[in-house]
Amino acid sequence: MKDVLSPECGSPNVRHLTDAYLLRYPVLKEDGTLGLLECDTLEYDAFFECPDCGHRPTEAELISAAV
Repeated sequence: MKDVLSPECGSPNVRHLTDAYLLRYPVLKEDGTLGLLECDTLEYDAFFECPDCGHRPTEAELISAAV
């Protein structure tokens, strides 16, 4: 296997993240203020990110940056 580097800064610390969404719907509470009702969701994003430079490379960029 080959190491994959960030195509932006060359860092070897690229990681894969899965970011789940937490949905909140606005509701009017009994006291007349606005509240948020939390709902579960199966929606999420999965992406690669370099913690050193913040770049989110595509899979194609990572393949070409492998050494």
